[in-house]
Amino acid sequence: MQSHSLQDDESHWNSSDIGSFAFDFDDSQEPIGSSSPISSGPSAGVSFKRSEVESEVPLTTLISEKSIFLLIYGESIDAEMSNNTKNIQEEVKYLRRQVKNRWQTPSVKTTISRMLFHQPVSLELFRSFTSKKALLEEAISVGDGETVLSIVLYLSNSLKKSLFNQLLKKYPVAVNQYASYLSTKMQIQELSDLYIMLGRTKDAAIKNFQYACLNSSQQISRLKHCLSNHFSDSPDKHNLENFIKLLEWQKTVNPDLFRKSAIESLTYACQHHWNDQKSITSNPSHLVKELGLTEKQLQWSTVKGRAAKKSWDDIENLIITKTWLGGKRVNAYLAIEDVIRKLHAAGAPSEVLLKYFNLLSDVDARIRLATSLQCDKIIIDSLTCHRDQQALIHQKAQSPTHSKIYSQADSVLRSFATKWKG
Repeated sequence: MQSHSLQDDESHWNSSDIGSFAFDFDDSQEPIGSSSPISSGPSAGVSFKRSEVESEVPLTTLISEKSIFLLIYGESIDAEMSNNTKNIQEEVKYLRRQVKNRWQTPSVKTTISRMLFHQPVSLELFRSFTSKKALLEEAISVGDGETVLSIVLYLSNSLKKSLFNQLLKKYPVAVNQYASYLSTKMQIQELSDLYIMLGRTKDAAIKNFQYACLNSSQQISRLKHCLSNHFSDSPDKHNLENFIKLLEWQKTVNPDLFRKSAIESLTYACQHHWNDQKSITSNPSHLVKELGLTEKQLQWSTVKGRAAKKSWDDIENLIITKTWLGGKRVNAYLAIEDVIRKLHAAGAPSEVLLKYFNLLSDVDARIRLATSLQCDKIIIDSLTCHRDQQALIHQKAQSPTHSKIYSQADSVLRSFATKWKG
């Protein structure tokens, strides 16, 4: 019964309603790809001819692209996957070692050496005060400022301030690196605290003064704060007070003067506010009194300021005074030669210059100065007053024939009014 069933199955699979294929290559048939229909039927044979194939079936409809790729490149992929697996395993081992080593405290020398070559380190592994101190000492011993600063910054963040200051005091190199860092970062309060802790109060005062002068809009208020906090017992207190007064005066009189020197400010006052009432802030005498300027500073500023205005009488009244007998006396803290040079540069006329030349008792010095300034008339007048006929003859010979000085010298030599030295 069973064998009969098997025979029936075999006969079923070995039989077919479709007839055998017949490939006919008759030249009379149409080429493959023509539009002729394919004959079919329950008992008729199927014949594929060139003209009866409508289109080619793509290979990817029968098998996936991935399978095709594996069939072609299967061996190389297996090798590459094997290599990748090995690489991953090695990387995992390396990372495990890194994680393990991360929590193992390395030696101080190793850590500093890695820092020198800019390799990553974990300073937080050094937790004890002793180990932190050893780090700082090793960094200082290698002499690299950047490494020293890195250690100092770590210590400042990980130690109590009292311990940090106590440790820092012992190492001037570390102090200098840290102070330079704070100054660069404009952390003035921290820098001041550092200097005060070290007993360097003068350095703290200077740094605060420099910081106060950086911003012109807030300079006065910052300087006042600096004065009260850092200069209360300083010998420079009076100078800083005068500086603040000068800035306030400049801001009141003319903001364009702000930050200029006291002499420049006084010269400006002499030039533009000479005739202001003495009670007014802009008057030169007010500034002299406020800042405690000297008489010499006032005279020099007056010469420059009034000469710029061509006010020769104001200069004369300040420098030359009359005696009881009607004579003239020098009331100057300045060298007359300097006054003459300044007046000459400002374009003072000869008659004005002559008044100051006559104040020089040394006639030879008078002639040398007049010659250097090319004041011809003063040269002739000086030689005449000196009754030096030979010098006047020499001066005439050195001058061009038709020049003014030649004519003046010739006129004096021809005159009988002068009694020459024998």
